[in-house]
Amino acid sequence: GMGNKEVAEYMLCNGLDPEHFHGVVYLDEQDRKTILVRSDLDRPHEPATFSVSPLATCPVPVSKRFTFFDQVHTTGMDIQQNASGRAVITVGKDMTYRDY
Repeated sequence: GMGNKEVAEYMLCNGLDPEHFHGVVYLDEQDRKTILVRSDLDRPHEPATFSVSPLATCPVPVSKRFTFFDQVHTTGMDIQQNASGRAVITVGKDMTYRDY
C-alpha cells in the first residue's frame, strides 16, 4: 500500500486544484503533524515539486489546506480545519469503529 506522504503527493498531482489547495496535511511515520506543500505554484507548466514541513511552522493558510487522515488517525487528532470545510469518510462493510 501507499504511505501517507505518497497519498498526499498523489492527491496533489491527481485532482486537488492548485488554485484551491496548496498543501496536504497528514501524519508522518512518527505520528507528527506534517504538510506536503506545492513548491511550483509560480511555475504551472513545469513538473510538480513539493516540500515537506512541520504543520506548526507552515505558512500555508488553513483555507488552502486539504487534510488526509488515515484509518488509524481518524479520531483523536487536533488539527485546525477551515470553518467552511467539508468532510468525507469511506466505510467498508467489514470495518469497525476502532480497528486498532
